[in-house]
Amino acid sequence: MNLFEQFPQAAEVVRKYYLEIFLEGLNDENLPENFKEYARERGVNDKDIITMYEGNPRGLFDAFDAYGVFIEISF
Repeated sequence: MNLFEQFPQAAEVVRKYYLEIFLEGLNDENLPENFKEYARERGVNDKDIITMYEGNPRGLFDAFDAYGVFIEISF
């Protein structure tokens, strides 16, 4: 099951969140300008995002919180 395919609206929220985090990370004066430009052009693709949330699924809650999406977990 691919989260992005099954829930396209949620996927868009997650993409925007991770892209914002990625771009904020480029605001480091210690990074070379050519790397920043390369990173901006490359952006964040779905594979990168999937790798990040598989390593830290809790980050998805932060993403949804930032956009006012509520998640209810029932046992």
